[in-house]
Amino acid sequence: MTRGAKLRMTVAASALFALAVSAMPGANAAAPKKVFHESLSIATTAGAAVTGALASSTTYDFAFLLRNDLHSPQAFGSVLIVVPTGFTLGTLSTSVLTFHAAPAGGNVLVTSTGPTGSGIAPGNALTVTVRATTPASGSCSAAWTTFVKQSNDFSGSGNDFQPADAAPTTTVGSGSLVITRQPTTTQWNVAMAPGPIFSVVDPCGVAVSTFTDDITVTDDLGLLATGDTAAAVAGSATFANLTFSDYGVTDTLTASASGYTSVTTNTFDIVQSYVPCAAGATCKSGTVSDTGGTTFVGITANAGPDADHIATTVKNLTVTGDFPGCDASGEPPIGAVVDFTVTTRSKTVTMTLPKAFVLVDPNNGAPFMDICLQVPVGHEFFDKFHNFTTTGLLPDCPTKTAVDCIASRNKNAGNEVVTFRLPPGDPHSSWF
Repeated sequence: MTRGAKLRMTVAASALFALAVSAMPGANAAAPKKVFHESLSIATTAGAAVTGALASSTTYDFAFLLRNDLHSPQAFGSVLIVVPTGFTLGTLSTSVLTFHAAPAGGNVLVTSTGPTGSGIAPGNALTVTVRATTPASGSCSAAWTTFVKQSNDFSGSGNDFQPADAAPTTTVGSGSLVITRQPTTTQWNVAMAPGPIFSVVDPCGVAVSTFTDDITVTDDLGLLATGDTAAAVAGSATFANLTFSDYGVTDTLTASASGYTSVTTNTFDIVQSYVPCAAGATCKSGTVSDTGGTTFVGITANAGPDADHIATTVKNLTVTGDFPGCDASGEPPIGAVVDFTVTTRSKTVTMTLPKAFVLVDPNNGAPFMDICLQVPVGHEFFDKFHNFTTTGLLPDCPTKTAVDCIASRNKNAGNEVVTFRLPPGDPHSSWF
């Protein structure tokens, strides 16, 4: 066999082998021909590596490593990096001398000065370093979308490389302290339930799981007794032991955590007695204790057909002398007022006068205690002296179902206890 014949046979055999490989079912059928890989590393301008959320209004070096896939048949010659909104560009540089980076409409355009096809060959990589200042307002997972083309000048169509990786993202801002659950109306000396929750969240609103420091609260009225500090678990702190030493209205909590701006809650009330009242049923306020001139009581309604007529109401009224309209009794005022402001329901109220107040006037015990009532015009009642009036001392109840009257008087552990019934309207009641 001649030398030429041998050569022809070798070429023919190679052609058959190549034909056999291309005929194999499913071999690289859907794989794109031109693919690039991308990763992002971030460093301070001093060179220290940075991980996690970035600080606002701070300059960093964003290094984009763009690698041509080893199996791509072509070199790539140009790159466009889309800069997220709010970032301000500084200096730009590349790791390959024939590539030049320049700002273009707020983005970064990288082109090659080498001849066509002499760009980043399969298996090789290009690093584009973008110095940029982060937005002052922060950002949540801002994407740096990157486009790669085969052409050196980022022109033409149909010559794009396909990304093998998701666009890298950056989050800016150290996060903030937020109120996850607001405080609610609570009774004095009883733990608020449910307790408020405060969290440290990143700019995306997600709790920072690594934050486990203490969060501390103070209240505007200065009545907070216990539970003012709670340790965060995975970024959130639940205050389950908040109690208050006295009564107050429109109180607020202010929470603080090291490194974060404090936050203040909505207002809430600290009541002396807080008992739910179902719509359509008789409202009962529970036990009311006088603390020397001011009493707070909360009455609330559950959902129901008339729930809109009964609101959680807490008032602060102080009696400084005889209650108007009740002077006829000649009895000295103790000095406590309860204002219910409930317009559609009758109520049963139990008021307890502590032993310390009883001892102030030991000859005026429960059998002599009276309740002074004031109601709006149109809700007149017969007082203790049989006057039909809007303001006067309540009489004793003639029946179990009567309203505008005192149902019982008794002593309990040295305290004086009086139970009385109130009509619909805006009743004010005071010890006498």
